[in-house]
Amino acid sequence: MNLLVFDLDGTLTRTNDVDARCFAESMIDLLPPGVMDTDRNIDWASYEHTTDPGIVEELWDRVRGRSPHDEEIRRHQSRFLELLRAAAEQTPEQFGLIEGAQAVLDHLADPAAESGRHGWRACIATGSWGVSAPMKIEAAGLQTHDLPIATGDDGMSREEIVRAAVAAARNRYGVAKFDRVVSVGDAIWDVRNAANLELPFLGVGDGERAKRLIAAGADHVMKHYPPPAAFLDLAASVGVPRSA
Repeated sequence: MNLLVFDLDGTLTRTNDVDARCFAESMIDLLPPGVMDTDRNIDWASYEHTTDPGIVEELWDRVRGRSPHDEEIRRHQSRFLELLRAAAEQTPEQFGLIEGAQAVLDHLADPAAESGRHGWRACIATGSWGVSAPMKIEAAGLQTHDLPIATGDDGMSREEIVRAAVAAARNRYGVAKFDRVVSVGDAIWDVRNAANLELPFLGVGDGERAKRLIAAGADHVMKHYPPPAAFLDLAASVGVPRSA
């Protein structure tokens, strides 16, 4: 049995922009004036761990020289969720699906598709907080078919979160070890994480994003998802990201 590990924002849902904007805005009242206006502090790729908990932890260390208190994290999460919900209500077009993603998840969940090359299962590994990931999934209209999911609540680093997702998938599908585990993501940190874990990687993106993924070491990047059978052929053929 093989496993697909999907990122969420930018990989299954078109929520990168609204997520980033609401995330930054949610911390404005918790930090000194002007902090979230600096390029360094909103360049998520500059953080050691590009996850919600990793960004908050490092940002507090940069600005305050300490880790955030539990109450500060709760206030940030509450405001973040409030902003996301307002955006979903006022401008729902900011939430949507990557073309073809739903068809792939539907196919993977279809018992009638159990044949031949379809020896695949799936899970989701996202750096989003556990309170925000389900909201974005719902707002985007993504039907996950109750896939195992790991979030930023399961670890500070992407590596920890992916390991947690794979462990949850092993438990859900009753296997001791998957024959092949493929990471599917849209950002350079997804490529680096796959390389660190020695996982084959399949990129999602077009234009400059696709160029960045290739430059980071991905050997194949999809503009959108092809039909399920073709997607699974790609998943079976991609390799571990090469050194950039």
